[in-house]
Amino acid sequence: MLIDDGGGQGFKAKVDSRLNLHTRSFSLSQQHAISSADQEAYQANTSIAIAASEVKLLLLKNTHLTKELVITYIQLETIGAAASNATAMWKIYVGGDYASGGGAVTPVNMNVGSPNSATGSFYDATGSTIVTSGSPLEIDRTHLANTRISFNKEGSVILPRNGVLLISFTGSTAAGSAVARVSFYYDIPEF
Repeated sequence: MLIDDGGGQGFKAKVDSRLNLHTRSFSLSQQHAISSADQEAYQANTSIAIAASEVKLLLLKNTHLTKELVITYIQLETIGAAASNATAMWKIYVGGDYASGGGAVTPVNMNVGSPNSATGSFYDATGSTIVTSGSPLEIDRTHLANTRISFNKEGSVILPRNGVLLISFTGSTAAGSAVARVSFYYDIPEF
């Protein structure tokens, strides 16, 4: 049996002899859906020389008036680090605030050709040191040298308006490069 849509659009739904309604669905990641529909999925990247001290490598601050900044993926990597950098440490913080310094970063819209740009303050450690204020909360830490590590946050880290994500790297020797990439999108708060 076929049921008409009732709106005169010519759409029909199939019901079988057991009275089951037949459906078809597609499953997409939230990041894909937002990139496709809203063109609001981005990546912020940076690479700096490793120092023998903690360097605030990348800072993202959401300044969007109505949407949350949702972190989906973080990738961290050291390249050409000395073997003595085995005790090097990455830290990921939320909270606190941007005060000054750093070089401006322009996140790339992952919907190629979209005219949209990310709404926020984005800085890396090029040019000068990123200075923060307040008391950020450390949410992750890892030790690695000459390797890559990825965190699939799947949207579990959400920055409300004026929320901050900060990634720092502490080297034990000044050799090599530290690279960070953060993928994120904007979404309207559910609650």
